Amino acid sequence: LHTCIKDDITVGIYLNRSNKVYKPLPVDFGDVRGHVEMPRSVSPANAPPEVMIRSVWTSYNDFSNEIFTPLIPVGGVIVFDIFKFGELFPQPMKDWTVRQIFDMEKTLTSITYPDAKYLLVGQTVAHLQVYFKLPEYLYILDTDSLKVALWDPKTKMWSIEGIEEVKFDKVRRLLEYRTVKLGPMAYVIDRCTDYPYKSWYLRCIAPDKALLDIVTKRTTFVFEITLGQVRLIEKTDPELAHIVNKSYPPGLLLYLLLQSGINLMPTNEDAQLCGCLLYTSPSPRDLSTSRMPSSA
Repeated sequence: LHTCIKDDITVGIYLNRSNKVYKPLPVDFGDVRGHVEMPRSVSPANAPPEVMIRSVWTSYNDFSNEIFTPLIPVGGVIVFDIFKFGELFPQPMKDWTVRQIFDMEKTLTSITYPDAKYLLVGQTVAHLQVYFKLPEYLYILDTDSLKVALWDPKTKMWSIEGIEEVKFDKVRRLLEYRTVKLGPMAYVIDRCTDYPYKSWYLRCIAPDKALLDIVTKRTTFVFEITLGQVRLIEKTDPELAHIVNKSYPPGLLLYLLLQSGINLMPTNEDAQLCGCLLYTSPSPRDLSTSRMPSSA
């Protein structure tokens, strides 16, 4: 296992250089954010055992950042790729050890999953077992609905189709699930997870200071508002320790909360998803018409 660990990106590469047997990586994969276990349908019985599995996690979302989607990826996006080696293993020939040298395209080729050529006749597609270590700052309650989605480049949407048995170990921050497809995957929340708000309360406590209470569908947030700055206060959840009692510009604080899985930035398009009526201001013409006396 070869790894590269950074704050916003982690890369893990598992190499099976044996030409005899495929060995799945154990669950304990250290600091690498994720790993996928290949089923036996793509192991030695009917596929080359010389494989490489690469997992790449990024803290940012590069797929739907500027697209309105009903599901929002939080906690980063993870991408798995499976490759097989060419004929890299040396062959003894008399007093020589011979190995053929290929160009890079033939040395390492991508294995799509599911791939029909690696399936036996009449065999169904086996599920891949995926382990995804979520960041410590991701806010998940015991009552939350756990969802993992796969990015569909055709529809440009996050889809939960084909992903089953989602489990979350809160102590180890380990998300475990099964999927029949590979591609960019993420833990997702519904856009309306925290709104419509149940209530809100705004009051001044000093000439240049106010408090705003927002009661959402899941919990309560208290914000201290000053000139150009906002602080999240009175919150003891460990997932939010990195932003509590710190002053930020309003937009930055809302962005950091979204990274933690708390969406407090509703858009007009969210009204329909929430089942809310969207208020539209009357035009000047409508106002003038409403003031005209009615004819007898």
